[in-house]
Amino acid sequence: MNNNMSKTEIVYFALNIILLILGVIFKGQVFSPVFFTFMWILLVIWGLKKCQKTDSALTISNSSALRGISAVEIMLGHIGLASGNIFQFPNRKAGILFVGIFFMLSGFGLAYGFDNKKDYIKHFFRNRMVAILIPALFVILIEIIYYQTISFQMLSGSGRWYIIELLGFYTIFFVSYKLLGNKGWIAISIFSGIFIVVAFLCGLTNPWYGSTLCFPLGMAYYKFQKNTKTLSLGKRLFFIVLSGIILIISIAGFFLKDGTFFGNVICRSLASVSFCVALLLILEKISIENQYSKWLSNISYEIFLIHPIVIVIVNDHIHIIKEYTFLVTVCVTLITIIVACFLKILSKGIITVINKNPTKE
Repeated sequence: MNNNMSKTEIVYFALNIILLILGVIFKGQVFSPVFFTFMWILLVIWGLKKCQKTDSALTISNSSALRGISAVEIMLGHIGLASGNIFQFPNRKAGILFVGIFFMLSGFGLAYGFDNKKDYIKHFFRNRMVAILIPALFVILIEIIYYQTISFQMLSGSGRWYIIELLGFYTIFFVSYKLLGNKGWIAISIFSGIFIVVAFLCGLTNPWYGSTLCFPLGMAYYKFQKNTKTLSLGKRLFFIVLSGIILIISIAGFFLKDGTFFGNVICRSLASVSFCVALLLILEKISIENQYSKWLSNISYEIFLIHPIVIVIVNDHIHIIKEYTFLVTVCVTLITIIVACFLKILSKGIITVINKNPTKE
């Protein structure tokens, strides 16, 4: 960030400080987390602007912003889950939609890399798998040190399901694209559908499969984005509204039929996909990047990994999480960001050692 702050930066920080002060003033009130939610909304809308021309929804700037914004929202949702605060309930339930964004960005990025980067498949495991595994191993080490034990839960719980599923997708991508080329996304779509059904029948919790279809959606969008970019304004609005209606109906469905195949598999999948489709159609016309969401995107994966254990540690040592949710939210957020930065630095150092001549992705 620049040393000399602009007027817009001063306004942005001033608004956040006001929200922080209000949160502290009303810290003991049940509605106090609303102020932090407003800070997140400010992060989303700050710097919104109309695209100069119809472009891909997932430009580098939009993708970066989405990663930072989604990581913070997922963290807020898990804080809400721990606190049980009614005013954080929407954050809790929106988490599955924002995990879908991460999957969509991964699918899009892989398809783009295969088409546009030399020897992408050849260097795939070195560049992708290592970047996924190193921060995860550090987080598991932190949990082992804190709990002074090791268990299967450390390898599969607290968001670790996302790593396992993502590594599985990466493996399927490597095989299918090496064998089928640009048609590999079809094999991944079929695999995704089979995985969702099997995961439900095996009794895995809904986070394992609720956002899965967003991964092949990202790949499909890369392949067919030329078709969506040329939509007329009327058709674009129609599909955005249609996606919104499907999203609302799906959300109602998984509340009313929770625990059933219809509620957990069909409705959650439809909600995630329709949310991402509406977002793609909007972002083809609107840019959401700002320097704050862009900075957060650099540590978004680390934020996603580390925040669950931070919540546990804070909750273990501050036994007032329900009464002072706002202060706990601020505390968890600050600690998470600091540790995430540390993990990023460590990971980059190790990856640099592994790749003596690292290639940029």
